[in-house]
Amino acid sequence: MDIQWLIVGVAVALSALFVFRKYAPKTVRRWRQQTAIALMRDGKQGWRRELGLKIAPDPIAAAKSCDGCDGCD
Repeated sequence: MDIQWLIVGVAVALSALFVFRKYAPKTVRRWRQQTAIALMRDGKQGWRRELGLKIAPDPIAAAKSCDGCDGCD
């Protein structure tokens, strides 16, 4: 019976993550950036740096009229 609850808990957590990514993409992107930066700091082990590179979100292309970062993303 315990395995059943574990499976249900995992399914609920994955569903919540999917909904959160759909309705709060900027927050998820910010969390991924912060996590990747923390993992890629100097002095960290090699596997942590590689994990940070995999977690890091893809860069967003700037608009043609972009004069710098004003938080428009």
